[in-house]
Amino acid sequence: MLPEIEAKPYKDWLEETFLPKYCSDTAVEEMRRMMKEPKVLGKVRRFNGLTACDIYDDGSRVLAYVVVKMIDPVTQTIQEREINLTISIQKEKLYRVERVDYFGKEWNT
Repeated sequence: MLPEIEAKPYKDWLEETFLPKYCSDTAVEEMRRMMKEPKVLGKVRRFNGLTACDIYDDGSRVLAYVVVKMIDPVTQTIQEREINLTISIQKEKLYRVERVDYFGKEWNT
């Protein structure tokens, strides 16, 4: 696992930029800059924060294990999902999600 000081930029990007956009109605065109295979969860779930975020070095990429709190917009219930993200570094503080793996069943998009 990366030391906190090295992991912080990735965690901040995930929490402040990527996950809020991924869990909303962001235009797929905008997601192209952030994802190899762009998609969004749209109205299925809304981002409500991280309860865990571990970042691991994998050479030219990083692996992120996150536990994401999501709100169901219909029932307003909060659910947590474990997600693994493979992130490549495009430029300093410019990242791209190469792969998203869910633990368990993936949400319908």
